[in-house]
Amino acid sequence: MWGILPTIQNSNAWNWTEGKCEFVSSNGMPVVAGYPWTSKSVPAREAFIKKWGEPPSDIPMAAYDTVRFILPDALKRAETTETQTLIKTLETTDVETSMARHFVFTSSHDMMMTFADPNDPAAIDEGHIMYMTFQWQNGTQVPVYPEEIMTEAGAIYKYPSWSGPWDTK
Repeated sequence: MWGILPTIQNSNAWNWTEGKCEFVSSNGMPVVAGYPWTSKSVPAREAFIKKWGEPPSDIPMAAYDTVRFILPDALKRAETTETQTLIKTLETTDVETSMARHFVFTSSHDMMMTFADPNDPAAIDEGHIMYMTFQWQNGTQVPVYPEEIMTEAGAIYKYPSWSGPWDTK
Protein backbone atom coordinates (compact mmCIF):
# COMPACT_ATOMS: atom_id res chain seq x y z
CA MET A 1 0.00 0.00 0.00
CA TRP A 2 1.28 3.48 -0.78
CA GLY A 3 0.04 6.97 -1.47
CA ILE A 4 -0.23 10.31 0.23
CA LEU A 5 -0.97 9.19 3.76
CA PRO A 6 -0.36 12.13 6.10
CA THR A 7 -0.62 10.09 9.30
CA ILE A 8 1.82 7.46 8.04
CA GLN A 9 4.22 10.20 6.87
CA ASN A 10 4.63 11.29 10.47
CA SER A 11 7.77 9.93 12.09
CA ASN A 12 5.71 8.82 15.10
CA ALA A 13 3.52 6.51 12.96
CA TRP A 14 5.60 3.48 13.87
CA ASN A 15 4.82 3.97 17.55
CA TRP A 16 1.19 4.97 16.96
CA THR A 17 0.53 1.78 14.98
CA GLU A 18 2.69 -0.39 17.23
CA GLY A 19 4.78 -1.30 14.18
CA LYS A 20 1.78 -2.33 12.10
CA CYS A 21 2.78 0.12 9.35
CA GLU A 22 5.66 -2.16 8.30
CA PHE A 23 5.91 -2.12 4.46
CA VAL A 24 3.48 0.81 4.12
CA SER A 25 4.83 3.39 1.69
CA SER A 26 3.92 7.05 1.46
CA ASN A 27 4.99 10.05 -0.52
CA GLY A 28 6.59 12.72 1.59
CA MET A 29 9.21 15.40 1.99
CA PRO A 30 12.78 14.20 2.56
CA VAL A 31 13.28 16.55 5.51
CA VAL A 32 10.25 15.07 7.31
CA ALA A 33 11.57 11.51 6.92
CA GLY A 34 15.10 12.56 7.89
CA TYR A 35 16.66 11.99 4.46
CA PRO A 36 19.58 14.36 3.72
CA TRP A 37 18.19 15.78 0.45
CA THR A 38 20.11 19.01 1.15
CA SER A 39 22.87 19.93 3.57
CA LYS A 40 20.21 21.70 5.65
CA SER A 41 17.57 18.89 5.78
CA VAL A 42 18.86 16.88 8.73
CA PRO A 43 20.06 19.85 10.85
CA ALA A 44 16.70 21.61 10.38
CA ARG A 45 14.80 18.45 11.32
CA GLU A 46 16.97 17.89 14.40
CA ALA A 47 16.52 21.51 15.50
CA PHE A 48 12.74 21.13 15.15
CA ILE A 49 12.76 17.95 17.24
CA LYS A 50 14.96 19.59 19.89
CA LYS A 51 12.62 22.59 20.11
CA TRP A 52 9.23 20.84 19.86
CA GLY A 53 9.95 17.28 21.01
CA GLU A 54 8.58 15.63 17.88
CA PRO A 55 9.45 15.38 14.19
CA PRO A 56 8.17 18.07 11.82
CA SER A 57 5.58 17.82 9.06
CA ASP A 58 5.67 19.54 5.65
CA ILE A 59 3.91 22.78 6.63
CA PRO A 60 6.19 23.81 9.52
CA MET A 61 9.24 23.01 7.41
CA ALA A 62 7.95 25.16 4.54
CA ALA A 63 7.38 28.02 6.98
CA TYR A 64 10.84 27.47 8.46
CA ASP A 65 12.47 27.60 5.03
CA THR A 66 10.60 30.80 4.23
CA VAL A 67 11.74 32.71 7.31
CA ARG A 68 15.18 31.12 7.66
CA PHE A 69 16.43 30.94 4.07
CA ILE A 70 14.18 32.40 1.36
CA LEU A 71 13.21 35.77 2.85
CA PRO A 72 16.64 36.54 4.35
CA ASP A 73 18.29 35.74 1.02
CA ALA A 74 15.91 38.05 -0.86
CA LEU A 75 16.23 40.86 1.71
CA LYS A 76 20.01 40.70 1.55
CA ARG A 77 20.07 40.76 -2.24
CA ALA A 78 17.38 43.48 -2.53
CA GLU A 79 19.05 45.68 0.10
CA THR A 80 15.59 47.10 0.86
CA THR A 81 12.18 46.11 2.21
CA GLU A 82 10.35 48.07 -0.49
CA THR A 83 7.59 45.76 -1.75
CA GLN A 84 8.05 45.88 -5.53
CA THR A 85 11.83 45.59 -5.31
CA LEU A 86 11.50 42.66 -2.92
CA ILE A 87 9.01 40.93 -5.24
CA LYS A 88 11.38 41.31 -8.19
CA THR A 89 14.22 39.94 -6.07
CA LEU A 90 12.15 36.96 -4.88
CA GLU A 91 11.47 36.14 -8.54
CA THR A 92 15.21 35.47 -8.97
CA THR A 93 15.57 33.32 -5.85
CA ASP A 94 17.84 30.29 -6.05
CA VAL A 95 18.75 29.27 -2.52
CA GLU A 96 19.35 26.01 -0.66
CA THR A 97 16.74 25.26 2.00
CA SER A 98 15.85 22.22 4.09
CA MET A 99 13.43 21.14 1.36
CA ALA A 100 15.32 22.01 -1.86
CA ARG A 101 18.88 22.15 -3.10
CA HIS A 102 17.73 24.93 -5.42
CA PHE A 103 14.58 26.65 -4.16
CA VAL A 104 13.29 28.68 -7.09
CA PHE A 105 9.95 30.11 -8.14
CA THR A 106 8.21 29.44 -11.44
CA SER A 107 7.19 32.34 -13.70
CA SER A 108 3.72 32.16 -12.11
CA HIS A 109 5.26 32.44 -8.61
CA ASP A 110 4.67 28.81 -7.62
CA MET A 111 7.42 26.77 -5.98
CA MET A 112 9.41 24.77 -8.52
CA MET A 113 8.93 21.07 -7.87
CA THR A 114 10.97 18.14 -9.14
CA PHE A 115 8.99 15.09 -10.11
CA ALA A 116 10.97 11.89 -10.21
CA ASP A 117 10.65 10.72 -13.79
CA PRO A 118 12.19 7.39 -14.81
CA ASN A 119 12.42 8.78 -18.37
CA ASP A 120 14.38 11.83 -17.17
CA PRO A 121 16.86 10.87 -14.45
CA ALA A 122 18.46 14.33 -14.71
CA ALA A 123 15.32 15.83 -13.13
CA ILE A 124 16.58 14.75 -9.71
CA ASP A 125 19.83 16.62 -10.29
CA GLU A 126 17.89 19.90 -10.55
CA GLY A 127 17.40 19.61 -6.80
CA HIS A 128 14.08 21.46 -6.48
CA ILE A 129 11.47 20.53 -3.89
CA MET A 130 10.72 16.86 -4.38
CA TYR A 131 8.34 14.38 -2.87
CA MET A 132 9.93 10.98 -2.49
CA THR A 133 8.37 7.65 -1.62
CA PHE A 134 9.40 6.24 1.74
CA GLN A 135 8.58 2.80 3.11
CA TRP A 136 8.42 1.84 6.76
CA GLN A 137 10.98 -0.88 7.40
CA ASN A 138 11.79 -2.04 10.90
CA GLY A 139 10.79 1.26 12.50
CA THR A 140 12.53 3.53 9.99
CA GLN A 141 11.31 5.38 6.92
CA VAL A 142 13.64 4.46 4.06
CA PRO A 143 13.59 6.08 0.60
CA VAL A 144 12.34 3.63 -2.05
CA TYR A 145 11.62 6.01 -4.95
CA PRO A 146 13.11 7.50 -7.03
CA GLU A 147 15.31 4.51 -7.69
CA GLU A 148 18.54 6.55 -7.79
CA ILE A 149 17.96 7.78 -4.25
CA MET A 150 16.91 4.33 -3.03
CA THR A 151 20.19 2.96 -4.40
CA GLU A 152 22.19 5.86 -2.92
CA ALA A 153 20.61 5.14 0.48
CA GLY A 154 21.38 1.41 0.19
CA ALA A 155 17.67 0.60 0.53
CA ILE A 156 15.47 -1.97 -1.20
CA TYR A 157 11.71 -2.08 -1.59
CA LYS A 158 10.35 -4.84 0.64
CA TYR A 159 7.17 -6.85 0.33
CA PRO A 160 5.21 -8.47 3.15
CA SER A 161 5.66 -12.20 3.76
CA TRP A 162 1.95 -12.95 3.28
CA SER A 163 0.46 -13.71 -0.16
CA GLY A 164 -0.61 -10.83 -2.35
CA PRO A 165 -0.37 -9.39 -5.87
CA TRP A 166 3.40 -8.98 -5.41
CA ASP A 167 3.86 -12.75 -5.56
CA THR A 168 5.40 -13.91 -8.81
CA LYS A 169 4.28 -17.54 -8.46
